[in-house]
Amino acid sequence: INSTGRFYQDDIDELKEKMDAVWQLLKSKQSEEL
Repeated sequence: INSTGRFYQDDIDELKEKMDAVWQLLKSKQSEEL
């Protein structure tokens, strides 16, 4: 059982969600400025 591998995958999933949220914020801010 590779617990670190599972944990690493969970971290990636969480990171992707955070990056998506950040991109949404950036897009909304850019559209407001344009």
